[in-house]
Amino acid sequence: MRLIAFDAGTKRIGIAVSDAGCSIASPLKYLENNSRLMPEISKLIEIYDPEKLVVGNPLNMDGTPSKGLFVPEFVAALEKIKGRAQIVMWDERLTTYDAEQMLIGADMSRAKRKKVIDKLAAALMLQSYINQLQKGR
Repeated sequence: MRLIAFDAGTKRIGIAVSDAGCSIASPLKYLENNSRLMPEISKLIEIYDPEKLVVGNPLNMDGTPSKGLFVPEFVAALEKIKGRAQIVMWDERLTTYDAEQMLIGADMSRAKRKKVIDKLAAALMLQSYINQLQKGR
């Protein structure tokens, strides 16, 4: 089983993929949120043929849904191109913060962090989802 995860923001979408055995998440890339976004994601879905598309669910710290974010629009667009894949919403709280702390700990410059933080956040979120799947096995 292969998975693709998306950390969707208004400017950039971080993307991560699982290995074929669905045990490890790896950062893949980030895409700018522009008119080429969905065609690029469609290509990734064709290449990786995932069983699930894991989308970061932006929740407030108290667990209530965040309002006014891009995610519902993104999910609606994914529905049109997802093929056989199931869309799963997954808690993304603190993944960007955790990713930034990891990159700061690695002494990465702010400019370099900007280029990798979204895909790293997507990988952290996807790894959390994978870990939960493994607990259920």
